[in-house]
Amino acid sequence: MKFLYLLLVLFLLTNHLNAQDDRFSILPTIGITRPILDNGLGFHIGVNPSIRLTKWLSGEVQISYGYTRINSSFLSGNEGIVNSVNTLIGGRFYLNSEDKKTRFFFNLLTGLNYNKEEENNISSEGEFQLGFSGGAFVDINRIIVGVTYDTPQNLSLKLGYSF
Repeated sequence: MKFLYLLLVLFLLTNHLNAQDDRFSILPTIGITRPILDNGLGFHIGVNPSIRLTKWLSGEVQISYGYTRINSSFLSGNEGIVNSVNTLIGGRFYLNSEDKKTRFFFNLLTGLNYNKEEENNISSEGEFQLGFSGGAFVDINRIIVGVTYDTPQNLSLKLGYSF
């Protein structure tokens, strides 16, 4: 519930800041995730504030949560649940000019990942590790669609709207 309040405050601040300067934007995203090695499916929810540094480069932060239900683990075949939180920072690199209605970009982010797993109804201790996210996106009139790799080993199809 606190996370939803934080998103609401960020949304309201973003609208105020965007009215003054179009350099700052916020991108809330939702998506479907699939582990690379395991058989499973999950969802992603996140927020990516960014600030334009040049016409081709923006600084970006990602705060996200991922939930993945593992039906069959690659090595053990066990079932389980993975909860993951990423707090990342990095860059967004645009591939075409900002005056286009459709704009392509990719991002590379790194930072901290918190991972908590439950396997066969046995919960493990949560652990902190190096987090990473990298992906390719298309921006069509502020609607963003992209495919990313996010820690821990998930491919994600994301959809968002940039404010």
